[in-house]
Amino acid sequence: MIITTETFFDEECRAVNLLFENGMERLHVRKPFASPNDYECFVRRIKETYRPRLVLHHCYELANRFALRGIHLNRRSERMPENDRLTVSRSCHTFKEVLMCREDCDYVFLSPIFDSVSKTGYNGKFTKADGIIDERVIALGGIVENRVEEIRRYGFGGVALIGALWKKFLSDGGDSDALLERFKALKTQCDER
Repeated sequence: MIITTETFFDEECRAVNLLFENGMERLHVRKPFASPNDYECFVRRIKETYRPRLVLHHCYELANRFALRGIHLNRRSERMPENDRLTVSRSCHTFKEVLMCREDCDYVFLSPIFDSVSKTGYNGKFTKADGIIDERVIALGGIVENRVEEIRRYGFGGVALIGALWKKFLSDGGDSDALLERFKALKTQCDER
């Protein structure tokens, strides 16, 4: 799974559509400082055929209106959806939270697993935990290509990426070819189950 950066940037929707065209299965739209109007503009710029793959971290009302994939809950927004069609995921930062939340969710993110690529000072703190880590727990935080196999050994159901994909894209001026190359390398690692 891919998660957006916290802020919008030029060419973001073009890059997202390109990633969808090349096999991205799901995008979590996490823009904590964006207005509902900004969220709606973002959703409208995603090709209609890919909108059912979007999960919103805020502005949940758009999920039903645009027939999106689902919503993502966190400590600040814990309201369950009013539509059974939507998937529900949640951010967790402790094993206790995972145990409390995963039964009510389709999947949960556990973070930070490793030192974050996108957030300075957000250091990793988790490893294998039998009976807690399973296919419904998604690893987040510091996930780079050479760490995917380790994540697999811990028993996680998958990975969520932010910095490994977007940080270089933003620093190199939006090189779509390089972005696609990084995405394909990461996807290949993740698909080798």
